[in-house]
Amino acid sequence: MIRNRLSTWCFVLGLGAVAFGSVACGNAKETKKEKTTDEGGDEDTSSKKKHKPGASSAAASASAAPSGPSAEASASSAPASGSADMVEVKGASIPILLLNDIPSKADVATFFIDRTEVSVADYRKCVAGGACKAPTTAPLNKGGCNYDAKDREDHPINCVYHDEATAYCKSLGKRLPTLEEWELAAAGPENRVFPWGNDKADKTTACYSSTDGTCKIGSHPKGNTPSGIEDMAGNVYEVVSGLGCLGTPPAGTPCLQEFQIFMGGTWNKFESDSIKSKKVGQSVGTPPETIGFRCAK
Repeated sequence: MIRNRLSTWCFVLGLGAVAFGSVACGNAKETKKEKTTDEGGDEDTSSKKKHKPGASSAAASASAAPSGPSAEASASSAPASGSADMVEVKGASIPILLLNDIPSKADVATFFIDRTEVSVADYRKCVAGGACKAPTTAPLNKGGCNYDAKDREDHPINCVYHDEATAYCKSLGKRLPTLEEWELAAAGPENRVFPWGNDKADKTTACYSSTDGTCKIGSHPKGNTPSGIEDMAGNVYEVVSGLGCLGTPPAGTPCLQEFQIFMGGTWNKFESDSIKSKKVGQSVGTPPETIGFRCAK
């Protein structure tokens, strides 16, 4: 079912009976360009497969031989890029809700995704190299922006948006994951409620309901996916590629108000609003210290 919330800063639609998804609005033409629903570095020399980028739309996802529900994202021997190595996620067909609330499926091709969120230390290297710009957004909440904080080099970079995240991933020969790729990595082809399974979240599985900002990357290993991908619930919202459209413009007309799509929940929300493996789309007003990212290829 769809859960719709319109405000000055957030547009959220439910995805599935037990997990939230992000569905953005737009006409059919926009949907084919990029997924509008409400999460390439060094070249991989350890894999002989040629991996195609996942599609950004449920209707136009890159085709791959879909695997059945028993297929699972699996660890890969891909080399590290920065400090975060990558995990291979096997292509699969996953459930998705179209804009008219009709259940459908998206075929997602095999891809790689960073095992961890991008850290402050790694982002700082990109800034030093001239490919990235330092976060300049003033924090709105107590947690603050990690880039200027002391002793947070091993925390996720935050206070960054789509352009900054895109530039970082591009500097490593990577890209942002599509929404469908992020969902497959987090929920698996069996559509888990949480990245780790269907058991209710607690403070050992995710960083949430905090008043002190982000948590150290990888500090909640019980919340990893079965293939070892970390922090896909809580800590920071993760930017995915593509933009959503607020409202449904008439066919053939452009979207008048777009928003970025963020996945996975964040450190300052309660469990029921932050830990689902498939999450939300938000626009203006999202506290910058709640936003981070990871890359894919």
